[in-house]
Amino acid sequence: MTQKELFNTLKNDSTVQIELCSASEFYAIKHHRTNCYVLILGMKGFCEIQIDHHSFRITKSSITIIPPLSTYSLQRPSHDYAAQIITFESTLLSTGIFETNILNDLLFINPEYAPTFPLKRTEFHDFYYKFKKIKLELDHDKPFGIDMIRLYLIQLLYEYNRICEICLINSDTSINRKYQITQRFRTLLKEHIKIAKDVAFYADKLHISPKYLSECTRSTWIFCSPFNSKSAYG
Repeated sequence: MTQKELFNTLKNDSTVQIELCSASEFYAIKHHRTNCYVLILGMKGFCEIQIDHHSFRITKSSITIIPPLSTYSLQRPSHDYAAQIITFESTLLSTGIFETNILNDLLFINPEYAPTFPLKRTEFHDFYYKFKKIKLELDHDKPFGIDMIRLYLIQLLYEYNRICEICLINSDTSINRKYQITQRFRTLLKEHIKIAKDVAFYADKLHISPKYLSECTRSTWIFCSPFNSKSAYG
């Protein structure tokens, strides 16, 4: 299949779509189960959303990701509500140049907390720029269009994950204590991985038990473990 044929297939089979949702065009969605990733960039106003057991508002200058196999409802938008929405299937990214473990990490949406974050002015404009670029690639049949869309989606996912990590690191909740420990563990790995591959070494550095460190990394770290199963996770 040629690049052009693949690009036309991409546009026709709804593998990736982008649209503007406004209050005047809004229709309520109740208990819809999605098989795709849904990225929602809040432009104006607000809208009530429930994703599985999380209920919150999509607000101006916010980014929300609905992962596949989630059940969600959208309703009660404000009169000025507007949002940009991208839907895509994970298979679109898996056929690119990125390794599977990296993609799994980027695409993982932790179910423990609501998948939405406020954006600073510069962050919002950066997200909006990439949304517009994806729309342009979909509207114009240019060489390497699919590859450009993949790259923009990867950038969006990296930006989302970076904002997520910053929020979690700065949080004091019990859920995120595990996340903070995992981040400190990552830092220690970079320093000592060549000389120490036993989980007890890192647990001692973090002043926690090896069992608790294993629990933290299992629940929050999606990258493949650099340890072998015997030395680190028994």
